[in-house]
Amino acid sequence: SNPILYSGMGGLLPRLSDYTLQRLMQLTAAKGHPSLKLSFGQVLTLIGPDGGRIQQMATIQDVSKQAISAIALELEALGYLRREQDPLDARQVVLFFTKEGETLIADSVSSVADLRQEFASIVGEPAMTNTADTLRTLYQGFDLENDVFNHSNPTDIHLLAQQLRARLDDSAR
Repeated sequence: SNPILYSGMGGLLPRLSDYTLQRLMQLTAAKGHPSLKLSFGQVLTLIGPDGGRIQQMATIQDVSKQAISAIALELEALGYLRREQDPLDARQVVLFFTKEGETLIADSVSSVADLRQEFASIVGEPAMTNTADTLRTLYQGFDLENDVFNHSNPTDIHLLAQQLRARLDDSAR
């Protein structure tokens, strides 16, 4: 595969993303988590200190509540998650990590560090540091965690207004 065939980041980023996800799964599986699936990321990455709400996850991932529930059931069966009734809304469920889930997350973080070292061995430490700094700046600029972790009430009118404005802005483009 010749990188010249791909114009700019549009062709490279999806391939690098796919490679990164597959490699992180391999590294984490080798640490004692052989049953991992890519789909688990739709749930695991959206559980914060106050847990994660299935409806909110479905909205953020733009998938059905049933799809997120099915993934959550698999993660529960593997011992990574537990469910609790939402104290703010009796109709909702909140997902929390079990001890095994916390171990999975710690092993995943360790795998990210391992992968960073692999990348640094290819491009050199200065280039890796520069790339990581640039990606961190981009990530922070998008304020992606704000929608996930900073709203305890899923029916917060300000959050709904913000989401509506974002969708209207997207559709206007």
